[in-house]
Amino acid sequence: LGQEAFTASLLFLITSGGMFAMSFVLASRQAMPNKGRLFMIALAIGGPTVSALGLSEWYPLTALVMFAWGLGGGIFVNINQTLVQLHTPPEMMGRVMAIYSLAIAGFMPLGSLLAGIGASTIGASEWLVLSGAVLGPVALLALFTQGSLRRMSSREPGTTPRTAVSTL
Repeated sequence: LGQEAFTASLLFLITSGGMFAMSFVLASRQAMPNKGRLFMIALAIGGPTVSALGLSEWYPLTALVMFAWGLGGGIFVNINQTLVQLHTPPEMMGRVMAIYSLAIAGFMPLGSLLAGIGASTIGASEWLVLSGAVLGPVALLALFTQGSLRRMSSREPGTTPRTAVSTL
């Protein structure tokens, strides 16, 4: 985009702003049925958002796309963690969260390596477009075929939440 390092790094701040805003919105909600559906819709919208990031050649548009990416990230991070914790038996929580942390922190560098190889091979913009073109349809496929995930909520009918910490 022809920007200096500081201006380029502001894009990450803009992404964080979107994530913070969405996290605040979600945390302020009393109840939210069908969180699984919202989670998968956010992933499906994330595909075109990633592709738009790869196609953008204008800094203000890129900033807007990064804000949208942050909004989707806020949905993904908050609802993903909430659903994992609320649907994990208490006696398994430590083990499940250890695997969850490994998946987030441990495999992210591998994904970054793959992205770096892809960007080196076909170009960074092209890699983003390809990644978005794969993510969108895969998320839509999951949305339409994974009914149990789509219907996941904080509270199953007739039960109380497993933890009082999360109200998302």
